[in-house]
Amino acid sequence: MMGSKKKKHDSKILALLKRSDKGINTAKNTFTELFRVMLRDLKIGPITWSKNMKSFLDDPRNSIPKGKIRSWTKGNLGRQMAHDRFTIKVFQKALFFLKVEKVQFNLYLKRCGDTTQHSSILTLNDIRHEITSDIIRGSLKAMGNEDPEELMSYDDNDIIGLPKVEGPNYFKSDFTGFDGNKPVTIDDLLEENDKGLQHANDIPTRLWRQAIFDLKINNHRFNQLLDDYLMDPVNRVSLSGKDKTESQALSSDRNNLTKALSKETMTQLTFKRALRFLKVDEAFLEAVLWHRGRRTTHTVEIKLD
Repeated sequence: MMGSKKKKHDSKILALLKRSDKGINTAKNTFTELFRVMLRDLKIGPITWSKNMKSFLDDPRNSIPKGKIRSWTKGNLGRQMAHDRFTIKVFQKALFFLKVEKVQFNLYLKRCGDTTQHSSILTLNDIRHEITSDIIRGSLKAMGNEDPEELMSYDDNDIIGLPKVEGPNYFKSDFTGFDGNKPVTIDDLLEENDKGLQHANDIPTRLWRQAIFDLKINNHRFNQLLDDYLMDPVNRVSLSGKDKTESQALSSDRNNLTKALSKETMTQLTFKRALRFLKVDEAFLEAVLWHRGRRTTHTVEIKLD
């Protein structure tokens, strides 16, 4: 059973890699599409993919143990990266397979007749510990579901023995509030000089906070934008009815959106809502990759509808 599942996942990623368009049109969100654009632009086929996978598994910095967990890790990664709907974490894992050393994300926003650029740089080695630990734990969980006895033979503390990397603590924090005591509110965020950039824990949140920093969004302007956003019925989530008045529904939407926009992490759906909140007409995401001694650029349009 396990062998057939692995072959099915392997065949799915290999079929994707054999396609000239790398399945770009079937991608269901921005970061999946961006990764497939990279595969197409870089002409990554099954042979290069297999070489990159072996290199990743063999790299001592990733601390992937040999044996069954190695096989599970390979299968899990192939399955995740063949999926049509990536999470941000899977996208970050995928960058390792392209041997990316550094990436600059450029967010281009067309709004009010102007185009603005908002950028964030990520050095992959700064998040190696987080990413590889997550990869191994995912394999352990899958192994436990399929073969609990096999899982018992591994000591999680031994396997996740990756050294911490010195440098910026990207995308990882035990942060509870700017004063260390209370959860962050949108008011806290907007009052910070850097709009909370140092505490953003993923790529969409860093780009969103960079945008509100560059655009000089203060509390007054934020509330204006919030009122305008909620005036459009398309943006409403809560509905009035016998259990909720219109005023209560509006208040619920206001509270939920401000909470979502003040969190340290942001789903891709929330990211698109955040861009619509800024009255963006069109948005493009560009990734500039530094890898293998060269630099390449890859761009997708963020579909806001």
